[in-house]
This record gives sequence, structure tokens and C-alpha cells, in this order.
Amino acid sequence: MTGGTLFACVERSLWTDERIDDMVHRIEKRFDDVDKHFDAIDRRFDRLEVELSAIRREMHTQFLVVTTALIGLAGAMVVHSL
Repeated sequence: MTGGTLFACVERSLWTDERIDDMVHRIEKRFDDVDKHFDAIDRRFDRLEVELSAIRREMHTQFLVVTTALIGLAGAMVVHSL
């Protein structure tokens, strides 16, 4: 290899390394962006889980209220029929 050819190879290698570094940086940024989106989705799922737990507790409470009312009504009907 002559001096000019060697210089061109080194220059091209450095240029290629810069391009590779740039591509790697862009890929890492995309992964970071995707990771942020997944974190946001996780937070939404956490909020939904809290809301579903609250709904479940409310439904359980309402079930107990309705069941108690039905038992009371049944008791009143029995007493009234005596």
C-alpha cells in the first residue's frame, strides 16, 4: 500500500467509526424512548389496578348492603305473616 492509499483507508475507517457511533447513539436513544413509553404504560396499569381494587371493594360493599336488605325484608315478611 502506498502512503495515499493507507491515508484513505484510515480516513474511511474513522468516517465509518463516526457513522457507527452515530447509529449506535440513535439506536440507544430509540431504546430509551421505548423504555419511557413502557414505564408510562406500567404506571397506567398500576392506576388501573388501584381503580379495579376500589371497584371490587365497592361492589363487595354493595353486595353486603343488598344482601342485608333482602334478609331484613324476608324477616319482615315472615313477621308480618304470623
